[in-house]
Amino acid sequence: MFHIKTGKKNSDFIEIYNKNIGLKAAININEGARLKTLILNNIPLITQDENSNYKESFASAILFPFANRIKNGRYKFKNKSHQLNCNESNRNNAIHGLVYDKTFELKKIKIKNNKIYISLIYKEKKTTKGFPYAYNLRVTYIFSKKSTNLIIDIKNKSLESFPFTLGWHPYFNSSNLHDSSLAFKSSKKIIFDENLITKEIVKKDILVPVQIKNTQFDDCFITKDNKVTFKTPNYTLTLRSNPSHKYFQIYNPKNSNKIALEFMSGVSNSFNNKIGLQELNPNETYSTSHVLNITNNHKKSHLKCNY
Repeated sequence: MFHIKTGKKNSDFIEIYNKNIGLKAAININEGARLKTLILNNIPLITQDENSNYKESFASAILFPFANRIKNGRYKFKNKSHQLNCNESNRNNAIHGLVYDKTFELKKIKIKNNKIYISLIYKEKKTTKGFPYAYNLRVTYIFSKKSTNLIIDIKNKSLESFPFTLGWHPYFNSSNLHDSSLAFKSSKKIIFDENLITKEIVKKDILVPVQIKNTQFDDCFITKDNKVTFKTPNYTLTLRSNPSHKYFQIYNPKNSNKIALEFMSGVSNSFNNKIGLQELNPNETYSTSHVLNITNNHKKSHLKCNY
């Protein structure tokens, strides 16, 4: 049976439990409807350290209207110049969009066929610095025993079109990241400058599986099938996205057993280099999804889900 809890715990949240299938999920409404906790089949996939800083990690943030960075926060669209707030001050970039700290409204909860659907919405009606457009952004999470589906719908409520890219920024746990690996199909890599702004795309054949070991990643690849497999000592996770979300970013913080695996529809500085940039016309809707599935790497999981 699914149980739902809402309330205040530093900020508004929604928690979903189902002890029978080993599910626990927590959505932070005041932090862009991000998925703060995810335990599937008693496996803790997404958790947050007590001393972590969300505004530095952007853990599980929805990245809109731009994923990654915009150089100096500046861009031009239809002969109009715009200046975004540079929230990555050490590199003077705008980073990870404008909705990561917005408050969403719970719209719908539905339970059907051993799945639970949680739908939330944010309506941008006022003029935002550097992005003077109105839009609705709906986020729907679908949880079941061994899978989670994140669906994002964006509707342009302005009288003119606007540019955008989109992404999701989850960090996944491993009991031992050194002994974990990644598998994905790619023959192209994005090369960054010293401020992590896209310089060029180069040919780069990937030998899989990629053993993580002591490698420090902050890299972006162009995938061929929008799919990555993350294998850890305890579980194997498969993450898929839409065909337009073919840009795959990998980042692992130092001294951590977490790794960010991000599918994005565009690269860093997309508003200027146009790589992956899309345009949404007035009253049109753009939809995308991220689907993750897991399997246990042992017949019996020794991990416990606390409720």
